[in-house]
This record gives sequence, structure tokens and C-alpha cells, in this order.
Amino acid sequence: MLNKYIAHACGGINNITYSNSLEAIEQSYNLGYHFIEVDISQTNDGKFVLLHDWYKTRYQLFGKRGVVSERSFFKDKMVNNLTQMNLDMLLKWLQEHKNIFIISDTKNIAVIKILAYINKVYPDIKQRIIPQIYFFHEYKQVIDLGYDNIIFALYKLKNTEEEIIDFISKHKLVAVSLDKKRAQQGLAFKIKNLGVSPIVHTINDLNTEKLFRKLGVDTFFTDFLI
Repeated sequence: MLNKYIAHACGGINNITYSNSLEAIEQSYNLGYHFIEVDISQTNDGKFVLLHDWYKTRYQLFGKRGVVSERSFFKDKMVNNLTQMNLDMLLKWLQEHKNIFIISDTKNIAVIKILAYINKVYPDIKQRIIPQIYFFHEYKQVIDLGYDNIIFALYKLKNTEEEIIDFISKHKLVAVSLDKKRAQQGLAFKIKNLGVSPIVHTINDLNTEKLFRKLGVDTFFTDFLI
């Protein structure tokens, strides 16, 4: 189902990564990405905005740190005059771009809260949302909400490799995303042998891509490879 490349955090733009900006997602669309990953964080007044984190990345993009309200988030100026987005802006954009799939990466909020909101407000596009889950118990919660294209992201998980492989072998998954270290230790091949696509993050040069292809990886989160 997945393409070779997935635009990471809406894709890099003007050498800026993690922007999750309107300009980045438009550029990724124009470059031919069909799968776009976005980071979703919750404001201190309970709203959903596109931001990787409230500290390091907020400082990188806005020169400020800390969780704020949605209103304050939109009052700030992003570097290079890029345009920040909330979840509603993203989903309305998705309604207008019919051949695009969004992969969610939720940060300081449970993924099921985002999916429940989409079910309520944007049910027409839910089948073009591919949620990433981070813990075993989230699988059934996401399935129960009607999302059956699921990526299992390993970066928050503390379970053993044996427990991870056992879980993957017993559940239907579109892919499993993992870091370079785990892929190099042989986990990517084990995942692929189960008939599930391993995705490595984040790859931005062709030589590194070739290395991980030899390790069984066919799909990559990337900022700049297209």
C-alpha cells in the first residue's frame, strides 16, 4: 500500500525540517508524495495543532518554548514566514486533495482522541488517515474506531524484541516504523519476513537509503529525497 517515500513532518522546505507547515505540505503534494506524515500536539486549551513538540521544535520554528493556547500558537511567526496549521486546516486540505493519505504521529495526546475527533467531524476522509500506534493496547482501540490501516511505531515502546515480533505476527498492520539502530540490528528483516513493511526514519541521502535497502527496508520517512 505504501509508496517508497513518505514525507516526514509534511516534508522539508527551504532546508527547514519538522515545520508541519502549509507550504511544506503543498510542496510535498506538488513533488508527488502520496503519503504524508504529520505531527499532532495538543495545546493547553485542548485544541489540536501540527507541531512536533512544544520545546525543541517550537524553539527551532518560533523562537519560543512551552505549551500555549491555540490562539497563541497562531499569533507566533514561523521562520521563513511559513504558515502553521491546526488539525482542522489539515483535514480540510485533505478533503481537497483526493489522492493523498495522511499518517498521524501524535505527541502529547492519545491517538484515539484524534481519531475520535476525525470520526465526528470529518468521517468522509477517515479511510485516508493511517494512524501510528505506539503501544500494544492501542491496536484494539484504533480498530474499534474503524481504522484498519495501522502503522506500529516502535520509538516509545519498551518491550523486548521477542514481544514485538510476537505482537506483529498476530495483528494486521500496514507497516512497522523503527529507527536506524533497530533496523541495523536485524529487526527490519524479521518484520519483513512476517509480511509487514518496515519503515525507517528519517533518511535524507541516497547512500543511506541503499544501505537500509540491503537490510530489508523498502519504505522511508524522508524530508528531502524527492
